[in-house]
Amino acid sequence: MWHNPRRYPHKDEYQLRVLLHHRIRLAKIRTMLKNKIHAALIRNGIQSPWSDLFGKNGRKFLENISLPETEQIIVCSSLKLLDTVQKEMAALEADLCARAKENPNVKLLMGIPGISVLSALTILAEIGPISRFSSPKKLACYAGLVPSVHQSGKTRYAGNITKEGRSTLRWILVQCAQRAIQSKGKLRSFYLRLKEKKGHKIAIVATARKLLHIIWAVLTRQEEYMELTKNLLERKLKSLTKQAQAYVVDMNELLRVIDGIEDVSEKETRSWLFGTG
Repeated sequence: MWHNPRRYPHKDEYQLRVLLHHRIRLAKIRTMLKNKIHAALIRNGIQSPWSDLFGKNGRKFLENISLPETEQIIVCSSLKLLDTVQKEMAALEADLCARAKENPNVKLLMGIPGISVLSALTILAEIGPISRFSSPKKLACYAGLVPSVHQSGKTRYAGNITKEGRSTLRWILVQCAQRAIQSKGKLRSFYLRLKEKKGHKIAIVATARKLLHIIWAVLTRQEEYMELTKNLLERKLKSLTKQAQAYVVDMNELLRVIDGIEDVSEKETRSWLFGTG
């Protein structure tokens, strides 16, 4: 059964959740635009010589290929929109990283394999105060990561996960589990053992649930994850600091423009802020 403690999120928590959901939507738009461009190439039998079609060399390739007029319009339009979306995502992510530096729980979660700064923020925003959950099982119920139970007469058996509760929390945990199993450790070992018996899908969901149990323990006890390696956390914190500093630089630039300290035209200001020409 879905564990649903009645509670309205705090204002700051709600605003953070809205920003994170907006970032997820932007990421989906980015994927859609990339898929449109890939589809246009496939329709015209064109194969890119570059594995990363949207990297530096891939972009040059896209800008120089010859396509029918309608397909050219689609590709050019999609590339312009893609640039705008990526600029907005970069600014939003820098803002989120600046917020993350003020939250000690973000650092705790970043010590767990598979969890990045944005993943940590999303998990914290979706869970709220960890004190709401007296056990990891209740937290797993809240995320919809527990097996459904069916009963026929005296026979009870477990089915697929319930998928009740916070869908965004469930999604981000599976994403984190996918990353965690790429490196050596207990989570990878757990996944590989289960994969042999149950297959990938069941194993990755079970790994996401195990990850959530670790998250509950780390946040409840306010202790670092026991498998934490110094190099892993240092790399993550270095990335967080870099992105947070980018946000400070961007905001200082914005304030200078608003205060009129620099002579910037309205058109140039709109281009800088919104990616418009």
